[in-house]
Amino acid sequence: MADSRIKEGEELFTQGDREGAARKFTEVLETNPGQVEALNNLACIFAAQGEEKKAEEHLLKAYGIDANYPPVLENLAELYKGSGDRSSELAFRIKAVEAEPENTKYMNALGICWLESGDAQKALSVLRNSLNQDPTQETVKAAIREIEQATAR
Repeated sequence: MADSRIKEGEELFTQGDREGAARKFTEVLETNPGQVEALNNLACIFAAQGEEKKAEEHLLKAYGIDANYPPVLENLAELYKGSGDRSSELAFRIKAVEAEPENTKYMNALGICWLESGDAQKALSVLRNSLNQDPTQETVKAAIREIEQATAR
């Protein structure tokens, strides 16, 4: 039953009905307070509404239940990026890649985070790994070229 309500909530969220989606996820949590996907999805709604503290509370609760659930790790990274907490962002981006090492989106976000943190070599390493997994990423190829040119100077 919980799975169908989560799916329904996700569909409502996609349609722009945040309130209806939040109701579905809350229903799931009333019967299963540890349902990580519902906590994560509810956190996304709070974040979209500008309620970062509530979003963080829900994400950290989900993280406490399952510290390897990639969407929670990625959403925590995004939340910390938005608040300017680069060290927390970096820590959760690393965890997301470790939890789902074939996810090039997570790798690319980690590469950019390393670059913005001032470590071009780590950025290059992660972006090259991403490109090895999916050689069709033209923007990643361009980013690697730019970083290589900038570090060669």
